[in-house]
Amino acid sequence: MNLQRLIFTVLDELHGASEQHSCILAAAVMLEVLRAKGIKGAYPLTVKVIILNPKLTERLRDDWRTLTPERLSQLKSDDAGGIVTIGDGAITDDDWPGHLIVVIPKALKGRDAMCDLTVTQASVPDWGINLAPLVMGARESFVDGSEKFGLVMNGCQLMYAAFPEDHSFKQTPIWKKRLSHDVIVRRVLKRL
Repeated sequence: MNLQRLIFTVLDELHGASEQHSCILAAAVMLEVLRAKGIKGAYPLTVKVIILNPKLTERLRDDWRTLTPERLSQLKSDDAGGIVTIGDGAITDDDWPGHLIVVIPKALKGRDAMCDLTVTQASVPDWGINLAPLVMGARESFVDGSEKFGLVMNGCQLMYAAFPEDHSFKQTPIWKKRLSHDVIVRRVLKRL
């Protein structure tokens, strides 16, 4: 299986359906396509992502793992730039406040692959935050929720925290609506 081709095809079909920012739909489609291609171990993972723009990333002299809520609050109040958070908020009837990615066990040189196809929703060009879909190797300590994961993309610090016990996304209408998933899945499979 060519993972890169599969991901680009899923992204293209999500974009064609104007759903490129729906993490729940992206995860559902990705999982169905992977299962259809014989990869049955992939699973959804709830995460929270904090993104610092390049200006704040530059100012952050200490290790991102030691970034406290107080320091983050101080950075937010400074005029140094912007911070975007995905996956943090209150549950409402219309909104699920989390963020969903897909984990594919042993997909990248024996390491688990972490696929965040919709991190692009956090892009704020005026703040210098320009993000692309992400596929990276992930440690077991990240996917089991015991350790945070961080990377720099286009000068922005991204900090991921996983919540493997949070399956609240399964209660959302978009996760439950199999018909909308199936249409996109069929289009993806036809192109692969």
